Amino acid sequence: MRRPPAAALLSVLQDERIALLSGRLDALPDLAQRKLDLLPSLLSATHDAATIARIDQALRRNARLLAAARDGIAAARDRLTAVKAVRDGLDVYGADGSRTSILRRNDMLERKA
Repeated sequence: MRRPPAAALLSVLQDERIALLSGRLDALPDLAQRKLDLLPSLLSATHDAATIARIDQALRRNARLLAAARDGIAAARDRLTAVKAVRDGLDVYGADGSRTSILRRNDMLERKA
């Protein structure tokens, strides 16, 4: 017997939640496609208020998780950009407010921890 579309969607949303919490962002495109595939059957079915509320709650929860993942990726990108900028050279300011650029020499060895 086939599972009701609302139950199938809730299952996909739970899988999406688990993927987001575990950092498996590579699973998101497949989960998005599964949600799209369920859309026609969801629209043609009738749902009680409790089911709609559960779907709404799961969608809102996952939207918050997606936003947090997006923000985390942006922060990591910004941090990597800053580290690269320092690795390539560094601007420092003297006591008189003048800026001095310290460029990295290419002949220096780079230490790795």
